[in-house]
Amino acid sequence: MRALFFVTAVVAVSLAAAGRKTNCPDYCFCTDDSVMCTNNELTAIPHELPPDTMHLDLSHNLISEIKSDQFAQLRKLRTIRISNNKLFHVRPHAFRGLPDLREIELRDNPLKALPAMSFSDLADVRVIDLSSNKIDVIARDTFAGSSDVGQLNLNFNPLTGIESFAFANLTGVGKLSIATANEVALRPDTFNGLRDVHSLIFVSNMTDVPAYALRGLRDVRVLQMACASNASISSLAFSGAENIKNIQLKGVAYIERFAFYGVVNVGKLYLDDVATLDFASLVGLAGELDRLDMGQSRFNCNCYWQWINKYDSTQLSREHLQKIVCNAPPKYDGLSVTDVKFEEMDCPPAATPSLPDSDDSELHMHTPTSDGVDAAKAEPESGTSMLCACAVVTALSALLGLLI
Repeated sequence: MRALFFVTAVVAVSLAAAGRKTNCPDYCFCTDDSVMCTNNELTAIPHELPPDTMHLDLSHNLISEIKSDQFAQLRKLRTIRISNNKLFHVRPHAFRGLPDLREIELRDNPLKALPAMSFSDLADVRVIDLSSNKIDVIARDTFAGSSDVGQLNLNFNPLTGIESFAFANLTGVGKLSIATANEVALRPDTFNGLRDVHSLIFVSNMTDVPAYALRGLRDVRVLQMACASNASISSLAFSGAENIKNIQLKGVAYIERFAFYGVVNVGKLYLDDVATLDFASLVGLAGELDRLDMGQSRFNCNCYWQWINKYDSTQLSREHLQKIVCNAPPKYDGLSVTDVKFEEMDCPPAATPSLPDSDDSELHMHTPTSDGVDAAKAEPESGTSMLCACAVVTALSALLGLLI
């Protein structure tokens, strides 16, 4: 009987030892390659951890800081999870020296600032999740030197600004997602240096998308932008983003003429909840456009729609065109564009913009209007402000879900 008890005790001790490795803290559970220290009210990242740890989970604690070179002794780390903590600081070069790192999850923290170089020199990281924090500004060079990031998630932060070149040298991103209910001003250099990006999701309460605001998206393939009420996109806003293949805009109230000028490779354009569209805004898209989806949008069907007659089943299908409905002028209200005889309209020639020499130069268009007034000097029509008011996303998560 004593022998049986002894054997049982030895087995129990052996099993316990199998679940605990050298340097495994008493309050953590360790396996061959993982360390889990969750729900322990830890206020700091443990100093002594198994050197061959590959997966580290410190979620649901009270950790407030990730120091510079915090994980330098854990060179085999592949995943780091510090979600649902009290993180206020991520110091510069916090993740330096981790060649195999693939996932960083820091969501649901009170993290307010991302200093320069805090996520620098990361190669082949599949996911950086910074969603649901308190980040208000993305600083210049925050991600400097990082490459081949699969997903960068900045959703549900109270962003108010993105500094110039904040994404400089962040290359090879699969998906960059930014969703905030606040106003984020876009400038021509906001996305400069963001290279070789597959898709960008941008949801914001913007008040201005000026000319060249999206110029830095030269290499983005798919752009998804959502707004919730009155929104307009200025002339030349997309100029310089010539490689975009797929554009999806939701909740845009007005798109100005030549907004897409120079964007010659777009094959698919989705414009849902667009209140007013002058089809001169699509100048430059006709070359490759094979799908035009207007969702629930209704438009002022003026003479600039004449270009639509040249599309056949090999490009824009009649089924797509039948879904585009006019709401003005009154005699066309409720009619599909396929039922309107645009060729019978007497139109002035469409203006072609001469591109400004610099970003703050005026847009020069010298085509007479129907009453002989120079189009460059004519007063803008009511409701056609050069400002873009992408209103607060009331159901932000629902809108984002629709886009994704």
